[in-house]
Amino acid sequence: MGKSINVVGTGTNIAKLNKMILLFDIVNYNEDPLEAKNSNEVLIEAAKDYLNNFGIQEKDIDYSRNELAAIYDKSGLIDTFKAATNFKIQFYDLQVLAEFLYNIEGRHVIVKDIIFTLKDPIYYYDLALKNAVTNADNKASVIANKLGVYIEATAQELTEMTDAYDQTPWISGSNNNLDPKTVESTITFYATVKAKYLVVD
Repeated sequence: MGKSINVVGTGTNIAKLNKMILLFDIVNYNEDPLEAKNSNEVLIEAAKDYLNNFGIQEKDIDYSRNELAAIYDKSGLIDTFKAATNFKIQFYDLQVLAEFLYNIEGRHVIVKDIIFTLKDPIYYYDLALKNAVTNADNKASVIANKLGVYIEATAQELTEMTDAYDQTPWISGSNNNLDPKTVESTITFYATVKAKYLVVD
């Protein structure tokens, strides 16, 4: 078996957050359960139309079914009914998100969270992986030069030691608002490879 040089290459890639996910509830109360549900349905359609007016596409709008629940008083009797719908909306423009948040204030809307993330995290991880391979190449060359030997330009064996799906490319919004520190945040992807280079006789 020929001689070889084995190294571990590491790489990183820093990506600025470019996608925002808004989580909010539409809530309506009424003593009549049917009226509570029907009123909430009207609010749901109004919210969808409102989102469309802001240029949000249907594929970026996700919401749960209209859920109805009884609210009881201290004596255990039904006091009123609550109809609620959970929305999950994807934004790709911070200004559009800011304007939408400003305009929905007080419209039976409860903002739950704003999640800042990336459109395509795999793309950014792959850049880190590419940097890890380059780092392995450079390490192997340094070792070969130090030993006074030559190695093949391409690794004979290359094993990825990290996984993009083990990394969490998102940050939850601070106090459910557009905190400048959160908006300007970045995510660092890490990648590691094991590489084996054959020594040329």
